[in-house]
Amino acid sequence: MPVKPILYHEVDGVLVAPLSLSQTKGFRPGIIEWLTFVHEHFSVVWLTTRPPREVFFILDTIWSKQFREYRMKNSPYINPECENWQPFNSKDDYLSANRAKLAGIQWFWIDDQIPSEKRLEQLCLEPWRCLRVNPIDRLVKIQGRLSQLLTKSS
Repeated sequence: MPVKPILYHEVDGVLVAPLSLSQTKGFRPGIIEWLTFVHEHFSVVWLTTRPPREVFFILDTIWSKQFREYRMKNSPYINPECENWQPFNSKDDYLSANRAKLAGIQWFWIDDQIPSEKRLEQLCLEPWRCLRVNPIDRLVKIQGRLSQLLTKSS
């Protein structure tokens, strides 16, 4: 079975974003389809400040039926994989420090706070692997951009 690419995935700013001009935050429309897509195509690693139990709660609440099916298919004891990047100054520093672990593996990073291309290159991170989302992007649009990256990396 081929190894899935890794998707380093932020929660706040990607799943949770302002819903209107009032800046009220909530889950983006299309979240169930999005979570299904990313779990079908990637090994998802949550790169977030939220503790694993909160990520589990979000998945179990929002994506409940599919999350349970995913867990039963893979392992009923599987929990969301969360990386603790906080000992580093930033997520990009964390990814840079883990470049050796990522060598030869397809990986991508999705976040609303991706640093500049220059900064990524200084850290020896390939900018094309890093997908910055903005608050008004719909998940279906983000999915299309991520699908293009998957095709490019094949």
